Amino acid sequence: MKQITAGQLTELEFFREIPKETIQTMLNEGRILKAKRKELLFGAREELEPVYILLSGKVMLYNLTKHGNRKVVFILGEGHLLNENIISRKPMPMFCETVSEAVYLKVPGKVFRKLMEHNPGLTTVNMSDISGE
Repeated sequence: MKQITAGQLTELEFFREIPKETIQTMLNEGRILKAKRKELLFGAREELEPVYILLSGKVMLYNLTKHGNRKVVFILGEGHLLNENIISRKPMPMFCETVSEAVYLKVPGKVFRKLMEHNPGLTTVNMSDISGE
């Protein structure tokens, strides 16, 4: 896979207000992964420690009805945080599956939370992404 730089990530909405040094730390400490179409990134009630940020492609977040059918809650594109429970570390309430091929950054939660403590821009963008603003 081609190397992704901090400068390239600043083109995505999620990273625009975050200093390049912080982005570079996320790249150094995290992993950039590829997923095929219809690949499950995480399941409902799964305890997630890492933070997932979608760099390209689309994913859907969904629940299952009592009859086993999918109820799509969100379809997210590039530059979105995929798991909103990064502070509480409660199990995810939804499944996350790729709609198309996707590339995402998986950052250890401990690293991400530490970066949030020292970077108000990261905290602000994280809260905006969660609230849908």
